[in-house]
Amino acid sequence: VMASFFKVQAGSFFFNDVGGHWGANFIQVLHEQCNVDGYSDENGDLLLLFKPNNYITRAEIAMILMKCNGLAAQNYVAGTFVDVLAYEWYSDSVYTAKLQGWFRGYTDGSFRPHQDITRAEALKAILLSVYDESDIIASGTAFQDVSSTAWYARYVNFAYQQDFIDGYKDGSGNLTGLFG
Repeated sequence: VMASFFKVQAGSFFFNDVGGHWGANFIQVLHEQCNVDGYSDENGDLLLLFKPNNYITRAEIAMILMKCNGLAAQNYVAGTFVDVLAYEWYSDSVYTAKLQGWFRGYTDGSFRPHQDITRAEALKAILLSVYDESDIIASGTAFQDVSSTAWYARYVNFAYQQDFIDGYKDGSGNLTGLFG
């Protein structure tokens, strides 16, 4: 399922700031197949910028996953998370992602929408947007820096075994054995 999602072709790009970036083709797929339009100004006008080197927040990944799965946003229910207000641009997406089981939030009742998402959190959310939790089965340890007891080990190992990820590469392009 995921492999076909990431079929890319070289060509002209919607965003003005992705040409030559290692992820340009993947970013173009997000635009074409998921209707991800990048940043807009205070009036809502598109800037044609993706900002590929920026960190991504938990709220942003919730919105992207919702769009990629073709889901209509569910109206946010006030109080679902202590730090999400109903009128924020991301509140409906965050709520929809919670209903889908992609995110649970934190034990203190927060979602932390503006917090940069970690690679492990993003990987888990992406996998849960495609697979049922019970289908994510993996054994062994794929990377030196992922302990088998880490909460995210199963997701990382599954993604590795499915050939979705291969870890970090050094400056020469050789795999380092690290997830990061």
